[in-house]
Amino acid sequence: MSGIAIKTPQLVALHKDALHAELVAAMTAIEIASLKGFQNVWLESDSQLVNLGFKSNSVVPWCLRNKWKNCLVRLRNMRFVVSHTYREGNACADSLANLGLSFPSF
Repeated sequence: MSGIAIKTPQLVALHKDALHAELVAAMTAIEIASLKGFQNVWLESDSQLVNLGFKSNSVVPWCLRNKWKNCLVRLRNMRFVVSHTYREGNACADSLANLGLSFPSF
């Protein structure tokens, strides 16, 4: 089985808080996977609140809820797994995200 990693770093300054940025990153990854026709998607997040959002919409802020529900509809056509990874286990991805954020435009 092969796979591809999609890292979607977001500029936190553009979002209201860290949860907002993490949810937007998860939605972006799901949209990219859907547009590319991926059937098997495994999303790892170091945010337990993002993971909880897949179980309960009440975690998702109202301003993102419509887009969030659209992403959940996309997931119906995929085999989807979401799991938590500790920040320490995500060091490489965090370093790459920070590198991406250091560029003037994105």
